[in-house]
This record gives sequence, structure tokens and C-alpha cells, in this order.
Amino acid sequence: IANQAVQDNINRQLTIDKVGVNPLTGFEISDLHLYKHPDSTHITDIFPVESVHVEKVVLKYSLRQIFSKKLHINQVIVESPSVEIFAQAASQDSVPPSKATGNPLAVLDSLLLPNLPVSFSLDILKIRDAKVLVRTADSVLTQTIQLGNLGLYAEDVQVPQGDLVAEKENISGRIKLVCDKTDFSYSQFQDEKEIFSLNNQLDLKVDAEIKGLAISELLLDLNLENLLFK
Repeated sequence: IANQAVQDNINRQLTIDKVGVNPLTGFEISDLHLYKHPDSTHITDIFPVESVHVEKVVLKYSLRQIFSKKLHINQVIVESPSVEIFAQAASQDSVPPSKATGNPLAVLDSLLLPNLPVSFSLDILKIRDAKVLVRTADSVLTQTIQLGNLGLYAEDVQVPQGDLVAEKENISGRIKLVCDKTDFSYSQFQDEKEIFSLNNQLDLKVDAEIKGLAISELLLDLNLENLLFK
């Protein structure tokens, strides 16, 4: 069912090696793969995520207050996710009619800020050892950014029920991003020939307090080592 929904909505294939579910307390997923469907080269394929691999996802929750329309998530752990993203500059004609009409900002708001049937609180989210590859292309250049060994953490997240645009002041939480001696690379290509590259090791720590979809407090620590240009 999940694979069919993925195919119908984003034209990708989904495989999962193992699923363990306890409806009252949570679930665990092992070896999840999301990859391009054979028809994904079609002009209407605008979904930017080409592939995802996750070794393990663990979600633990409590339903004790669900009849009060409150969902408490104890923890979410995502182990070793790897994501490849490709974004290509497209003309209006290459976008499906359903996506090309109307106010694009309104469409984005509806995707990012939906009406929630319940409020939820999250104690902790841990995304460990993540790797990201981003490629962008236009009529002149192809660019790639590769970053590995990312850690993303969220604590004490509160999200209200209902219209998140109207209730955005009640959204809160703390988010931390950690890169510890992470290999980072950036490259530009023209006619499949590399014309510029930058490689280095990156130490990055970001600690942000979120209140009402704004950052109320931000701590940033950035170090670059072994910087190499070509």
C-alpha cells in the first residue's frame, strides 16, 4: 500500500526490508530505500529527491491523550540516512498544469503548514550520520554539493492543532545541527567538464531556539580545515 501511494504521488519506488509495529507504542523500520521509478524521466517528474536510503527508523509515541486530540512523541531516531537531490531549472511549460496555476506561495504554504487534526509534542529527534548530495543544473552549469556525517537533533518541540499559519506563535522547540570533521565538497561543471571545485573538512555546530517559526536564539560555531581549491 505504501509503495503504491509513493508511486502514485511522487513517481518513486519504495522498498522496506523489515517493519515492526506496536500500534499502541510505535514502530521500527529497517533498510528503507526510495528510488526513481523507471518513468521518472518524464517531463512531469518534478519531485527533486532522487533517492533515499535509511538504515533504521525508530518512532515511539504515547496515545494516552489522543482522545483529547494530543499526540505525544517520545522519540524519533533515524540512523544513517543518505539522500540525493536533483533540481533542474525548468520553464513554466515543463510544470504540470495543476502545479503551474495559482499562487505558488499559497501552494508552498499548504504543503509546509497544513491544518493538523491533533496537537503534538516531541521530546527528542535524533538523525545520526546523515549524508546529503545535492545537484543543480541549468542551461549553462551543473553544480554539486556533497556533505556527510551530519547530525540533526530536535528537543521539546510543540506544534499546535489546527491552522499552523494562524497558530504559528505556539510552535516552539530547539534544533541542533552538528558536523564533526565532515568532508565537504562543491563542484561546478560545464559541458561535463569540471571548471571549479572546493574541498575541505567542516566543523559546524548550530544551536537554535525556535519560537513561532522564527529563531529566537542562535549559536553558531564554524571551522574549515584543509581547504583546497581547484
